[in-house]
Amino acid sequence: ILTTTPNETMAQIHDRMPVILPPSAWDDWLDPDNDDLETLGRLLVPAPAELTELRPVTTQVNSVRNKGAELIVPASPDEMVG
Repeated sequence: ILTTTPNETMAQIHDRMPVILPPSAWDDWLDPDNDDLETLGRLLVPAPAELTELRPVTTQVNSVRNKGAELIVPASPDEMVG
């Protein structure tokens, strides 16, 4: 995972965020013959804030052993603790 500075949404909770490449950049990023570091480096920027959202989740997200769509279901306040 490559990280970058957070966009406005993510800055509310953390000082960095994963790089999210738009589909239009996938071919350039994945091209094994592309060694243009300047162009590739320009892709490593925060995603637009409108692409991200904050939602409360349970502490089950803290373990990589837990998997499933239920991990992103919004949690009630009593589910977010311990």
